[in-house]
Amino acid sequence: MKEFVISEVKAETAVLVGLITKTQDEAKTKEYLDELEFLADTAGAVTV
Repeated sequence: MKEFVISEVKAETAVLVGLITKTQDEAKTKEYLDELEFLADTAGAVTV
């Protein structure tokens, strides 16, 4: 007789953090964070 195991699938959670420096302005930092959020979503992570 076959046994089946039921398991829950838990979503990965990612905290995205950006840092604005003297050589990088706010717009560029936001662009990088937007791209990182897209990649995390594509990988199945929930961003907070």
